Amino acid sequence: MSADDAARAGDLYPVLRPFAGVVVAPGEDPNELVVEALARTIDAGQLSRLEDPVTELRARIAAAADQSSSPLEAVRSPRNPVRDASRYEIELWQLPSRDRALLYLSVVDGLEPGQIGRVLGCSPWSARRGVTRSLRDLGSTPAGASTALGILGGRGEFLNPDELIDALEVALIPPPPAVTIGRPEVIDEPSAPSKPGWWRIIVTVVVIAAMLAVLILGSGVLSEDSGDQDPLNPPTAPLSGINAAPGPLDGDALVPMPFTPAAEG
Repeated sequence: MSADDAARAGDLYPVLRPFAGVVVAPGEDPNELVVEALARTIDAGQLSRLEDPVTELRARIAAAADQSSSPLEAVRSPRNPVRDASRYEIELWQLPSRDRALLYLSVVDGLEPGQIGRVLGCSPWSARRGVTRSLRDLGSTPAGASTALGILGGRGEFLNPDELIDALEVALIPPPPAVTIGRPEVIDEPSAPSKPGWWRIIVTVVVIAAMLAVLILGSGVLSEDSGDQDPLNPPTAPLSGINAAPGPLDGDALVPMPFTPAAEG
């Protein structure tokens, strides 16, 4: 951060801090909103480049407060003006952050609806209507609202110049990269969705059908081969070659040979 940005931030802080004190969510530090808005703007370039730094920085503060704010339901007060600033201050916290910003810019800073619209990103008609609605809901006059908003904006501690510079320097330092020492822990990743149960049934049926088909075909082949055979007298393979001719030792094929006496010499 340059010395020029540090000086400009110190000049802008007293103007931005009361606005942040009004729009900040209950229980949060308004100084953090101011430091964050200044740090983001400086990180994008020098503050001197902004034509209207107050408007742009207030827009950042209002946007950040509106995102983190979770106000209670707005109280519908009586239409009589509120004279007790402390009671009005309590009811003011129950308004949404955007409505508090509308009231502050209108009744404290005295901005026109068009200027309010540039801060909050709305049309002049919406800004005028929002201010009227908020005052009506609280049952207050602009003078009473200005007093209560002044009290509310000043609540909390203000940073001195040195504290502001220190906070900005810390906010501008980028976070160190994450370093993993040793084996990183295993991160449970979402498991793939399990397949439906019907596919298991189909696979089981196909396997059983294949096994039955093999058994049926195997039994059919065996029955054809052994249909006309006598299990007690299994057939023998026919003899071929020299063993095919009947011989003297061939059992049923033995034929008596005629005896021829030999001639005497």
